[in-house]
Amino acid sequence: MNIDRKLLIRFVVYCYQFDYEHESASNLRMEIIFNYKGKKIKVKDVKECKGLAMGKGLMFSRREKAKALLFEFRNPVKFHLTSLFVFFSFIAIWLDDKNNVLEIKKIKSFIPKISSTKTYKKILEIPINETYREVVEILVEDRKI
Repeated sequence: MNIDRKLLIRFVVYCYQFDYEHESASNLRMEIIFNYKGKKIKVKDVKECKGLAMGKGLMFSRREKAKALLFEFRNPVKFHLTSLFVFFSFIAIWLDDKNNVLEIKKIKSFIPKISSTKTYKKILEIPINETYREVVEILVEDRKI
C-alpha cells in the first residue's frame, strides 16, 4: 500500500485542527441505552458524530480522554470501519434502529478493514478505558470478545 507521506501528514494536522476548532461544539454529550441479551445497557457521556467527524472516529485520540462515539445513519448501511491510527482497543457495537445489538466485536489497533455481517443503522464505539470500565465488563462478562 503506497501512501503519500505529505498527504498523510496534512491529514493528521487537519484532524488535530478540526478537533481544536470544534471542541466547544463537541462538548454536547448524550447517553444511549441499548438492548443486549435481554438487558438494557446504558452508556453515558456519548458523543454523536456527524459530518467530517464520522470519518475520524477514535483516530488520534488518547485512551483515557477518548469518549464513546455514536454514528447514526438515515438508512440501513454496511460500511467498513478502520482502526488505523487508533492507538488502543475499543468495542464496536452495531445496532438496529431500535437499539438492539446486531453484532459486537473487540477491535484492536491498526486494523485496516472491519466489517459487520449485517446491515445496521447505528454504530457505537466504546473505548476500553476507565470511563467505560463498567459497561465493558458487562459486555465481556460472559464471552471472550
